[in-house]
Amino acid sequence: MKMLFCELPIGSRFEFRGRRYEKLALSLACDEERCGNIFQDQTEVLSDATPLPASRPAGRPWTERLCLAPGQR
Repeated sequence: MKMLFCELPIGSRFEFRGRRYEKLALSLACDEERCGNIFQDQTEVLSDATPLPASRPAGRPWTERLCLAPGQR
């Protein structure tokens, strides 16, 4: 399945230009020969995994809990 690199969870495996990679960080992946490669977020890759559901429940946004710092009221 085609996905953007930024949509892959860390630790997932994917294919790009005929080589297999494993995502190690937000923009870093390692191929089968353990050579690190930098990927841009909008790079299309072929992934075997299905996309994971959003980790946050679809309730109130986290910004509702923000308030002013003490002394700024």
